[in-house]
Amino acid sequence: MFIKPERFGSLCLPSQFLLILRGTSSLFVATSAGYLVSMAVTPAITRLYNPEIFGRYAATIAMISILALISSMKFDLAVLVATEGDLRPLLRTSLVIAMTVSFAASLVNAIANWGSGASSSVIYSLVVGLLIFVTAVSGLSDALLTRRQHYARLAKRKFAQPAVLSIGQLLLHGLQQLGLMLGAVLGRSIGLLIVLRSVREYPPSGKKLGIDVVDVTKRYWKCPVVYLPSLLLKTIPLQFPVVVVSMRHGNSVAGQYSVALVVAMALPALLTSSVTSPLSGEFAARVRASNFLQRSLYLQSTLGLLALAVPIGLLLAVALPPVVIPVFGSEWKQVRDFIPPLSLLACTSICLTPQGCVFAIYERQIWYAISSVIAVAGFVVAVALAISFSLSAISLIMAITFSHVISHIATWAMGLYIVSKNYTT
Repeated sequence: MFIKPERFGSLCLPSQFLLILRGTSSLFVATSAGYLVSMAVTPAITRLYNPEIFGRYAATIAMISILALISSMKFDLAVLVATEGDLRPLLRTSLVIAMTVSFAASLVNAIANWGSGASSSVIYSLVVGLLIFVTAVSGLSDALLTRRQHYARLAKRKFAQPAVLSIGQLLLHGLQQLGLMLGAVLGRSIGLLIVLRSVREYPPSGKKLGIDVVDVTKRYWKCPVVYLPSLLLKTIPLQFPVVVVSMRHGNSVAGQYSVALVVAMALPALLTSSVTSPLSGEFAARVRASNFLQRSLYLQSTLGLLALAVPIGLLLAVALPPVVIPVFGSEWKQVRDFIPPLSLLACTSICLTPQGCVFAIYERQIWYAISSVIAVAGFVVAVALAISFSLSAISLIMAITFSHVISHIATWAMGLYIVSKNYTT
């Protein structure tokens, strides 16, 4: 028997919740399939690439993620709420800015590494620039499909990206670190095809490209000016742990940590992404209809995700460590030590982070900035303690993980406050 909606105010109606559930289910099936392909290939990859190479690759990817975020200018957030007439100029502007930042980063990298060999530095720098570009565009494609609530197409992309990435890295193993990066380029290029197709689908503005860029930047200035700095602050504690581990304990340990992250966090990350897309689509649709009071939907989604998060976290902590050496090889024995603390982070990521979409949808940039500062402060304190007391690698990772968990709880609480108010403007 269904709960009567008039009794519980803004409680999610069965038909509306069914749309979210259907989208989440299709995305979860697709991302789980992609995860399984990736996990099936990972043991072969770890026997072809040693921890040292993985450590260098992981540190490079961390820096590329930061640059990709800058090149996106977070216009993907504007895609969710923009008018139909603004979408094509918005997409064109996003592509131009991403290309510009990627080219500049590629050029700087080539100049900085010119002494290591002209041809190799140029090729490596081109791959770095290309990876920055496709990573930025990948987020744009997700926003487009989420806006339209095309969850079936989004599910296909969620499956294809990790599968193509892993298989590409396996086939290109002879190129060592460059092979890892080219595999990442192949996997993330799928989103570029979606964006290029969407640019043609929306009506042109009739203005020159330069004017479109200026107009879009003026209209959606909050994305690069407010949300981008806040998200950069929040991204640093997520991407820089592997860099810190590399600097403190060497590339080999960083490589072990990066594989532990892949094993422990891949499924939670994919699940979180699967839930965030339909949930943000539903929140955005309701906000566009001036229905702001969404406490019930927020709490319902949290409780539903908690039911998934707890068994997944326990499974990761108990079942994975004993199979690390038989599956990945004796070189990767430290991975089993890193998985248990990461399982706690996986649990909180699943049940608390998807609701973070409400900060952008409700345009509560100050609250988002506060949550970002909390995340950075926790990360800095954890690293400072590790340096001051010369903590071991496992202790460093436990300290960083605990800071992430505290940040997740604080961000979730702020989101609950936001959706519990009935805004009139």
